[in-house]
Amino acid sequence: MNKPLKILFMGSPEVALPSLKVLIESKDQLVAVVSQPDRPSGRGQETQPCAVARFAREQGIPLLQPEKIDDDFVGRIRELAPDLAVVVAYGKLLPRAFLSLLPNRCLNVHFSLLPRYRGAAPIQWALLNDEEETGVTTMIISEKLDAGPVLLQKKIAIGEEDNAEILGARLANAGAQLLEETMEGWRQEELTPRPQNEREVTLAPSLKKDDGKIDWTRKAKVIWCQVRALNPWPGAWTVLDGKRVKIHRADIVPRTEKRVPGEIYGLEPDGIEVVCGQNTLLITELQIEGKKKMSASEFLHGYPLSEGKRFGE
Repeated sequence: MNKPLKILFMGSPEVALPSLKVLIESKDQLVAVVSQPDRPSGRGQETQPCAVARFAREQGIPLLQPEKIDDDFVGRIRELAPDLAVVVAYGKLLPRAFLSLLPNRCLNVHFSLLPRYRGAAPIQWALLNDEEETGVTTMIISEKLDAGPVLLQKKIAIGEEDNAEILGARLANAGAQLLEETMEGWRQEELTPRPQNEREVTLAPSLKKDDGKIDWTRKAKVIWCQVRALNPWPGAWTVLDGKRVKIHRADIVPRTEKRVPGEIYGLEPDGIEVVCGQNTLLITELQIEGKKKMSASEFLHGYPLSEGKRFGE
């Protein structure tokens, strides 16, 4: 199969852009980009396009933003007659009517080593569960969420400095490289889809704002994972003097002394040490509501604290 393929791309957030750029730079023809509709965003709730929609407009690529995948939309795609659909973090399940239009020709780049972490938040759940590695998978989409046969996979180590944003960027680039390999294998008819092992399935459901609330009775390592996994959204947060405080960066400090969870154990030049259910958490970067993100030392200059004061009250 040496002729250029007509490709429909479906994606929405920033992590989908590297894969889209791979397709633009390939010898194939990008017939259209599909992304989520523009939504209100930010403090002013002004209507904003998602990253993929913005990029498609800048590049002059035909853009579709359906509210739902209905018969009218399927009809429009039928008219475009793509050979293949490539889906990267689009944000909606594709119904049978759409999949039937391109049987076994809807490919997905998923940011985990399937069958682990099926769902909308695989990057965050890998960090929440303190995994040492994750990866990217290309697969053929089926009706069941992230359950289709696997084409190719690539492992990625998770470092202690990784948060969801940093790891997401690395996985996005790795996913684009894997997509390039997958497309070449697809053209040469060299790929052998393999079914996923259903006994090894784990799930990665969507996160909510309340998932960011810190419970100081938990182990410091659990909270540390929460800080990394939920950065930048929804953010790991606590309360101080009635105001919400987001924790952007932190470290674990081994302590055996038993004190009240949430209590400030000590104020260091590089951080605020807070008692947890086991060990303490050294907060090094934080943001109180209404203010910008700052280092702990900057925060302490404008917001004096003392040992014994408690977070979470």
